[in-house]
Amino acid sequence: MSVLPVAHSALSEGWSIAGRLAPLGAGLINDTFAVYEGADTQGPDKPPRWVLQRINRDVFADPATLMDNVSRTVRHLAARAPSLVPELRATRDARDYVMDPGDSVWRLWAHVSGEIATEALSEARARSAAAIFARFQSAMADLPGERLAEVIPGFMRLPDYLQALDRLLERAGSTDPEVSQALQQIYPHRWLAKELQVATGYIHGDCKVNNLVFRGDEACCVLDLDTVMYGHWAWDFGDLVRSGANARGRFSPALFEAMAQGFVAGSSLSVDAASLVLAPRYVAVMLGVRFLTDHLAGDVYFRVSRRGENLQRSLEQLALATEMASLEDRMGQMADAALR
Repeated sequence: MSVLPVAHSALSEGWSIAGRLAPLGAGLINDTFAVYEGADTQGPDKPPRWVLQRINRDVFADPATLMDNVSRTVRHLAARAPSLVPELRATRDARDYVMDPGDSVWRLWAHVSGEIATEALSEARARSAAAIFARFQSAMADLPGERLAEVIPGFMRLPDYLQALDRLLERAGSTDPEVSQALQQIYPHRWLAKELQVATGYIHGDCKVNNLVFRGDEACCVLDLDTVMYGHWAWDFGDLVRSGANARGRFSPALFEAMAQGFVAGSSLSVDAASLVLAPRYVAVMLGVRFLTDHLAGDVYFRVSRRGENLQRSLEQLALATEMASLEDRMGQMADAALR
């Protein structure tokens, strides 16, 4: 059943907006639609005015708590670092979201003009991407009030994901040779579960390059605030490098170097070279474990278009981690230079 009629209804009931909706982006979790309102419905080159999202309740079981986190983050950053994140549009009854009759939760963002990076970054964009995520962390450091709630228990923590994988294998096991290949690639990296476990402050939690809006070579806006949380600063840097420091499918030391330079320049926190080097591999292994676990569990977390896609994602991340390990000394030299 198409979600579009439900989306139109939520938009009308929650915000009294009528317009054309079109799927937006290729996210693996939430459903996202561009909203072309009024005159914007005419012409294929007209930018959308709003972005409508349905929160995936299979992933975020407590959307009210999630939205409290998001709204606190948006309000804080609107005062602390204007335009760093999009505006969250209040509903007609002054709430941050609307719940439809089927218990789906919807929210509406102002659309930010610019370009979402979908290909390998230039070094200039890589440097700017790292700098804006570092500025995000710095701007969140003085968030007032109680600590944001943890909406996904154990999120980004490799020890928890390894334990979940081990428990699943104990119950079900697998005779798939590609699963065995993935497990063999995980084993040399299991020691990483002891690293980067001390929380240092608020992080974005999903630092993929496609969660940024660029204008030219400058990253101007940070998107997707669902996983803002208390964690280790290097998890963000590691995820950015993992997702963006690639060129033609291979890890790019030059892009890593640009990101290290940008992150150090943008951060007001205590950044060290060892964590800059280790974090990309930590995140790649962590995601490899998560993708493999989801494959074995029946693809219940990450959206797939075919059976086996999460297994392939796992193998790709683990191959990336192995490549990073082979370049550790070179990356260390680059990280040291970025800090000087």
